[in-house]
Amino acid sequence: MRMRTTPLYEQLKAELRLAIEKGQYLPGERLPTEDELQATYHVSRNTVSHAVHELVREGLLYRVRGSGTYVRRTQRPKPPASFIEDHSHPFSAAEDRPRPDDPASEPPIHISIVADMGVPLGNPYVAGILEGLTRCLTDINARAVFSGAGVQAGNLAESGTLAHLESRSRQLAEEVDGLLVIAPQRERLETLRVLERQHFPFVVVGARLDSTRYPWHNVYVDNVEAVREVVQYLWGLGHRRLAAMTGPWSSLDSADRATGFSQACEQLGLPSLTPAEVQRLGQLRPDGAENAGSLSSNPPVLAAKSEAGAYWLAQLADEPAWYRTVPALVQQWMALPAEQRPTAIFAGGFALALATLRALRQLGVAVPGEVSVVGFDDAISSIYLDPALTTVVQPLAQLGELGGRALAAAIRGELSGRVQRPLRARLAVRESAGPPPPQPDKP
Repeated sequence: MRMRTTPLYEQLKAELRLAIEKGQYLPGERLPTEDELQATYHVSRNTVSHAVHELVREGLLYRVRGSGTYVRRTQRPKPPASFIEDHSHPFSAAEDRPRPDDPASEPPIHISIVADMGVPLGNPYVAGILEGLTRCLTDINARAVFSGAGVQAGNLAESGTLAHLESRSRQLAEEVDGLLVIAPQRERLETLRVLERQHFPFVVVGARLDSTRYPWHNVYVDNVEAVREVVQYLWGLGHRRLAAMTGPWSSLDSADRATGFSQACEQLGLPSLTPAEVQRLGQLRPDGAENAGSLSSNPPVLAAKSEAGAYWLAQLADEPAWYRTVPALVQQWMALPAEQRPTAIFAGGFALALATLRALRQLGVAVPGEVSVVGFDDAISSIYLDPALTTVVQPLAQLGELGGRALAAAIRGELSGRVQRPLRARLAVRESAGPPPPQPDKP
């Protein structure tokens, strides 16, 4: 007797349904094109069309002529018992009220934004995320509150930082329905548990969380994979001695960039020449003085094995010290013999890339003739640098838009599970990276 197998379109339909339930595709979000779905799931175009047609027929998706296929909003599920019975906290009010299915037919939701350490709105990273959030406000029938417990007058000001979140939680609940948390620092994550305890909707964007320890809605860029691609690109150009500098370990994104760099180098068989006590140059004080074991470690000994290939990794202290630490670090690397020094430097942040280019220029080192430089994050000025900066570009607007959609769905009770949404960055290849210089002839 022949065993009956499930048709491929049914299998794909089940996978798409599961992805929607898990928040991989959010209510109101456009589904990838049929060509993109075909490439992702490795099935025929006909299979994709059949599966999508069935989901449209069942009401899970809907089509907009000339625009695409979108995820339909689901009916609001019955809230957990704790939302109905516990009215002791400030976020429980009206949580069990039913809402109609059409966002435009109900009062708008109000959301606010909080970032760590009072990041200015003029910062390209924050501005890019807010651009994406603004883009979807009408569609999700939401208003962004740029005052009070959230963003204030051009700044994510003191009252809008995680440091003040717990003391202002009641005011926050009176002003807004949910919170978009931008790139929290590692030491601030526990502060967010006040929102978790009080059942207040929030979404973390721009920092990958440990989903076991912090099981919250999370939309982030895969920094580990992005830096792996940088290393592969430099390897493909012929570089075998690579160096990297990243921001402090307290930054989750910086930590992921350091991890991606070291993992990629080790997978290529490159040994590390930077012992742990030298890696974290946070030991270099802002006044420029060096503690024992920082930049004064013995570079000739460390570099003795580097001719066949190796990598260096430095994790720097916070940005105010970079104007001293980056030139000192670059000078240390460039002081090595030509056959032993790094031929490519990955600077894990836009400011780090600018500081690296400046330090190399001051030392008279040609970029990319003698040393290639690849940055992380982009700005309009990147293409006007000399040379134009090769750098990783994050989908910041997409971060903001998907974060806003996830937050709206969480506020309206439309999510059956936790949103874990990694996004992919891309490498913008310009002029600051090229093949390594020819090896000097040995006497």
